[in-house]
Amino acid sequence: MKTIYLLLILLLAGHLSPAQIKKVREIPFKLQLDEGVRTLCFSSNSKRLIAGGDKGSLFAHDLQNGDTWSLPSHQAKVMALAFSYDNRYLASASEDGAFSLYDFQESKVLKVNGETGIVRDVTFSPTGRHFATSNEEGRISIWEVHSREKVRTLASRPEKILSLQFSPDGRLLATGSADKTAMLWEVETGNLLKVLSGHEDWVRALAFNEDGTRLVTGSYDRTLRIWDITTGTTLSTLMPGRDWVTDVHYSPDGRYLVAGIAQGLAVVLEPTGKVVQRLDKHSKMVGASPFSLDGKWIAVADLSPNVTLYDCSSLNITPWKPFDVTPPTIAVLSPKLLATKDAATGYRSSVVHQSAVRVLLEVTDLSGVREVAVNGKVLQPDQTLTDRYSLDLKIPLNTMQTITLVATDKAGNKLEDKLLIEAKPFSGSVDEKKYHAMLIAVQDYKDPTITDLDQPVRDLQKLKEVLLKNYSFLEENVTVVTNPDRNTLYAKFDELQSRLDKADNLLIFYAGHGYWDPQLEQGYWLPSDAEPNKRSSWLSNGTLRDYIAGIPARHTLLISDACFSGGIFKSRSLFESSSAAIETLYLRKSRKAMTSGTLEKVPDRSVFVSSLVQRLAENQEPYVTAEELFSGLKRYVIEHSPNAQVPQYGEVGQTGDEGGEFIFIRKQK
Repeated sequence: MKTIYLLLILLLAGHLSPAQIKKVREIPFKLQLDEGVRTLCFSSNSKRLIAGGDKGSLFAHDLQNGDTWSLPSHQAKVMALAFSYDNRYLASASEDGAFSLYDFQESKVLKVNGETGIVRDVTFSPTGRHFATSNEEGRISIWEVHSREKVRTLASRPEKILSLQFSPDGRLLATGSADKTAMLWEVETGNLLKVLSGHEDWVRALAFNEDGTRLVTGSYDRTLRIWDITTGTTLSTLMPGRDWVTDVHYSPDGRYLVAGIAQGLAVVLEPTGKVVQRLDKHSKMVGASPFSLDGKWIAVADLSPNVTLYDCSSLNITPWKPFDVTPPTIAVLSPKLLATKDAATGYRSSVVHQSAVRVLLEVTDLSGVREVAVNGKVLQPDQTLTDRYSLDLKIPLNTMQTITLVATDKAGNKLEDKLLIEAKPFSGSVDEKKYHAMLIAVQDYKDPTITDLDQPVRDLQKLKEVLLKNYSFLEENVTVVTNPDRNTLYAKFDELQSRLDKADNLLIFYAGHGYWDPQLEQGYWLPSDAEPNKRSSWLSNGTLRDYIAGIPARHTLLISDACFSGGIFKSRSLFESSSAAIETLYLRKSRKAMTSGTLEKVPDRSVFVSSLVQRLAENQEPYVTAEELFSGLKRYVIEHSPNAQVPQYGEVGQTGDEGGEFIFIRKQK
């Protein structure tokens, strides 16, 4: 057998193609002392490269502008990484048993709802519905992406599952094991379909080709095997190097393979065995060597702090295309849905308090949306947010109407859903005298070392104008505070605390400089008399929370457009979407905040405030919650701000929130 393998190596060496793949650059990562990059993955849009270190570090690198930044890290060796196909979630697992999902859209770490064990590999389904994990005990788990709930456990053998991958259509899951076999599982049922035997050592890596008809496996026996998925037979056995195979990937179009070899080598070859190029001169064992899904790059990690990026565009690889077998997803943004479905029909339901109803949908799909229709009427996408669709309906008061929603994707998959809307009069009382606002803008600072701002006062005036013109705010109840010092801010909050009662509604707006102290984990507003490095001249989030808790209003909404303003949420997790009727939300006490970003800098010219004012001006609903308002502007701010800031909305912890909502009520014309 050794003679045959040696002969195969010599034959492959004689079939080298001219060098076509070029080394572009070394990407340095600022890891811990003596830490090297162990694992890699590209985002599905091929814009980011994620590196995991053998001491737990996680870093992201932007392939377009060259920026590199750290992500929430692990405490031990990163064993596995995977990006979801919608580019939103990064899954990571470490040797100490920690497993998490990082949500790039929300800029936060999410935990799964169940036990994972020590995860050896993780992969996302191309359908976007599931991800799978494998662990040291031989357990394979299927998880639902959005709920992060475990939906199925596959009964494997009591051996380490070292590698796994979904087929391109998401119907099959292939696993590689320490028992020297690969297995094919049916995802929907959890049934074991085939056991692929033939390797003489651990199956360390595997990958499907572009149409799911072939599977390549890489083993510590130094070989690659290509399998026919239908028959389960070995089509060919290749030996790309003289040491363990640590990693293997198909190119997005299935025309090439790249294999990582423990001897410090990555080999690009055709499935026939013809070697295209050896990417050598790596200092240590090559642990990861993936293709990007646009077919332009190969990245190689060799346990050093640097990752080598190769340009393989000369191979003319066709970019990956989604193998879409799932229908679109329809999220109803408006009207607000109730938590429970209608008992009689089983449909999702909503209660509105006006006859004019705007149905606002967010429709997404892996291969793209072809058509969205409501009650048979085909809708056109929003010009700015192209996954948004809306339709204005008339539903007479004291009646109910069933709405039919249909969405079809470009692959022909269709989803039909029903929505039951009940229109009934609002029985609560609304008194314009009970709506108050304190609008604060600080742009001129006395200390010359603090940069003055240009926009806060203008932004304040725009917000004031739309509140007075369109909503239930009276001029005498809107307090404007420009360039206040610290004592003035305290005095204004003291005045609110003594003047308002439990039937009032209070909106607080702040635009100005903010600061986040990472050591104290405390955020601050900077009044006009703020002094650098003198926190006693600033207003802390802790003090602000105390005032919000102490002001005896029914509803208090804080809107903050300042750097690091997301720190107001640090005492508690972000608010989950409310699902009660408007009338119920109005009666419950609330203490909520809406901020222009998380713990990041925001630009002086605020996309957040302009979007907020625009949404308030364009809104035609008689009642809109602060959370509904936020959902309408969040995506726009992320996509149009110069630094991709992520607005936040949630409960201000430890202030007495009871699950209610601040309701913006339009003036009757």
